[in-house]
Amino acid sequence: MTYFKKTYNKVLDLSGHKHAVWYLGGIAFIESSFFPIPADVLLITMVLAKREAVWKYIFITTLFSVLGAVFGYLIGYSLYEHIGFGLINYYGYQESLSAFKNYYNEFGNLAVLIGGLTPFPYKVVTISSGFFQLDLFNFIFFSIIARGLRFFIVAIIVCQFDVYIKNKKTNDIFFFSILISSFSILAVAYYIELIGNHTPCNLCILERIPYFIVAVITSYYFLITKDFKKVKLLVFVIAASFTSGFLLSVYHVGIEKNLWSPLISCSNITGLNAENIEELKNSLNNYIAVSCEQPSFFIFGASLAELNLIISLFFAIISLSAIIYYKKLFVR
Repeated sequence: MTYFKKTYNKVLDLSGHKHAVWYLGGIAFIESSFFPIPADVLLITMVLAKREAVWKYIFITTLFSVLGAVFGYLIGYSLYEHIGFGLINYYGYQESLSAFKNYYNEFGNLAVLIGGLTPFPYKVVTISSGFFQLDLFNFIFFSIIARGLRFFIVAIIVCQFDVYIKNKKTNDIFFFSILISSFSILAVAYYIELIGNHTPCNLCILERIPYFIVAVITSYYFLITKDFKKVKLLVFVIAASFTSGFLLSVYHVGIEKNLWSPLISCSNITGLNAENIEELKNSLNNYIAVSCEQPSFFIFGASLAELNLIISLFFAIISLSAIIYYKKLFVR
């Protein structure tokens, strides 16, 4: 971990170097094949330092990331036993290698797109693609889309935050932060469900609703109205949504801790899809009943319900504070 921190800090220091652009390209290249620190770290600091060069930075990061991806592909294709295997073991990515194989079997070439966009280690995607001998043309095509879109999203978000902060637009900062946070939380939830193959219980699905509501409200703010009086109502709806999400999480965590029993059945049954007797037999073998009482997915030792309790409480406090100090925080 100390090595990782030192490397991370060195990457940050490179953003102020006179040859920072070339360092950005170099890190984007090696990150796609063996380097542990994502190029996003350096990209963010460089965009903040020189926003007018954002398109140049996006292009360079994408270009060298794809070139590095081809290099990673070649490692997996021709040098897996000599280099690829050692890299996978060194970073502890054995399970990620198996996971990518499963993704590819399920999603085909879209697995490269998914891997390039999400927090999934991209070096695993590139080395695995070569090792499993994915079509090189398709691999490059989806890598260009995935990496270009990822770096574009990161850079544009950073640019927008920078504009709001420099112009002291507290209204926009509040709504933009809430919007990005809600989309990110929903993205993680669906990533765990669709890519991680973890079926959520019914309460987990209900706990996503407040984030959808908040995403719609914040989008309405940017697209429809920024009227000072109407904005207060929007903040009130946001606060109500996060507060209801917090209370729902409290109820869910209480069920997990056996503090109380669920009022109604909250199991989500999956795997029972069949059109004939034979398919029904196979479905029964794959039958899964996901219960709200027994969490099966943990992050840093906490269940998803416990994490959502903390997150929704944080945003509920922030949004309720925004209502209380509305006239001080928001500008006409």
